[in-house]
Amino acid sequence: MAIYVIGDVHGCYSSLKELVKKIDFNPKKDTLWFVGDIINRGPESLKCLKYVKKLGKSAKMVLGNHELHLLASYAGVKKYQSRSDTLQEILNHSDVS
Repeated sequence: MAIYVIGDVHGCYSSLKELVKKIDFNPKKDTLWFVGDIINRGPESLKCLKYVKKLGKSAKMVLGNHELHLLASYAGVKKYQSRSDTLQEILNHSDVS
């Protein structure tokens, strides 16, 4: 049983998948901690979130400032403004209600 820690993925799904493959992660016996900033800036934030969710109980996640920014945007506390933000795909997804 191994414990791995990954942070600052920033929506780079291909890099995330490559890294998980490189460490030979086994969701049946290993734990993978995501320590913030899974989303935003990169091209595939939604894919990254779906991937983490698909890992089920083998994945644990600590929210980073980009996840908090997403939640604030969704709640209307902070406007989605930055040109470099790539949160709109998540905010527009059918799972978001």
